Amino acid sequence: MIAVSEKTFVVWRTCVECRRRLLFSCSVAGFLEWRKGKCIQDALPELTTEQREILISGLCGTCFDTYCGEENDLEMD
Repeated sequence: MIAVSEKTFVVWRTCVECRRRLLFSCSVAGFLEWRKGKCIQDALPELTTEQREILISGLCGTCFDTYCGEENDLEMD
């Protein structure tokens, strides 16, 4: 991460599975709130679902859907 200003980070992450790179910005305050335990969607609402997921799991949206999507859920009888 690179601080662009005292309020904004530029974040780049590489998906641990497919190696796709994502580049986006987020607020420093929100990022720190998330790292202290606040739910990521509350701390960083400006991020997309895919951007939040790569921060949490290291997977891009496509890889997350492949491994953890609804089509892979086990059916409970």
